[in-house]
Amino acid sequence: MTPDGPSIEDWYARSLKKMEHYALIIAALGVAVLLVNAGWRTALGFACGAAMSHFNFWLWKRVVANVGEPGGGNLSRGLVGLRYLLIGGAVFAIIKVLDVSALAVLVGLLVTVAAALTEIIRQWIRGEFS
Repeated sequence: MTPDGPSIEDWYARSLKKMEHYALIIAALGVAVLLVNAGWRTALGFACGAAMSHFNFWLWKRVVANVGEPGGGNLSRGLVGLRYLLIGGAVFAIIKVLDVSALAVLVGLLVTVAAALTEIIRQWIRGEFS
């Protein structure tokens, strides 16, 4: 904590935590709404997309945390290079094997984007941007 407020590390950690919470809330609300309005297959597709989105967010957090660490992050670097291939394969398998809506999976993949935008708007409204 600095005399002017929280340090950049505190601000960053708090922002990441809030984005994770927003992502879980958005995913839960999305699954609930789709379950009621579009059926269980669509809700399942959205949930799978949201889970992959959260995994990608977690992977990026690990990569950023390991930047500059000596010998750290070898596995993370490899996964970052393969993440789109892994996600693409997982999307294909989910759509074909579970017979769920492709659109629902793709919208689920945007859950962490929505969470990040929610956090940006929250900080903008509260005047936390300098």
